[in-house]
Order: sequence, then structure tokens, then C-alpha cells
Amino acid sequence: VLSLGYRVVIELVPILVGILVAGRAGVALAVRQAGLVASGEMDGLVVSGVDPIRFTLGPPLLAMLSMSFALTVWVGLCSVVTLTAWLWGRAGVPPSAVAEGLRQSLHLEDLVQVLAKPLLFAVVVALSATVCGLTAGRDPQGVARAATRTMIGAVTAILPVDLAFVLLW
Repeated sequence: VLSLGYRVVIELVPILVGILVAGRAGVALAVRQAGLVASGEMDGLVVSGVDPIRFTLGPPLLAMLSMSFALTVWVGLCSVVTLTAWLWGRAGVPPSAVAEGLRQSLHLEDLVQVLAKPLLFAVVVALSATVCGLTAGRDPQGVARAATRTMIGAVTAILPVDLAFVLLW
């Protein structure tokens, strides 16, 4: 059972956080950028000498990174607490034994991996949102297409990135 808890913390939590970030922040970024393109405001930024990518991507990327980190810590802690309560209530395993088992099975490299993967996923989501938002076109329907493409593209990209991360780690 502890190996299941280990796998949940190491694999499932980062992927779920990546999908949450894609669904909330990634789609919002794509819609914002597609709206700027559709309204011509992106052209106004270029004419004003402002780098539109840096201007529209920088702050949301920092927010996605910090949100990914915070969500990973929160969901990981909730998973461990839930696992401990379930083992204690169902199997009579004392919380101290669960904590000791997790301490022995989780190493520093594992914790670094758990915290690094969602940050990498946030970058992938931000890049996907930027590409989809900037290539949405000038019609209002392009905004909706950008949102849909961002969600599909980001989730589709997260899974192979996770696989590559696991294989290279």
C-alpha cells in the first residue's frame, strides 16, 4: 500500500497539477492573448515598441510556476494525510509506521522530481497557450478555438514530457 502512496505522490500528483494549471491558467492565457490579437491590441504593442510575448507571457508564467509549486505541495500533503488516515482506519496501521515507511521510500531525488515536473509542465502549458493564443486569428471564434486548442495541446504535451522526464531521470 505504501508503494501505491509513493506512486501517487511521485507520478499522479504532478500530472494532476499540470492538468489543473492547463485548464485554468493556460486557457485563460490563451484567451487573453487571442483577445489581444483579435482586437488589434497586439499590433498596438508592437507599434509601441513593447515585446508582446514578454509583456503577455512573463507575468502569467511566473504565476503558473508559483501556482504549480503551491498546488503540488498542497495536493501531495493532502494525499499523504488521506493515505495515512485510510491505512489507520482500515488496516490499523499507526500513522508513525506510515510516516516511517514514506520516509524510507521517498528520497531527496524523488522530492526534487515531484517539485520539478509541475514547473516543467507549467512552462509547457504557457508555451502552448502562447502559440494557440497568438495564432488564433482576428475573428471572435478564434478566441474559442485558442482555448480549446490550448487545453488539448497542453494535456497532450504533458504526458510525453512526463514520460521523457521519467525515462531520463
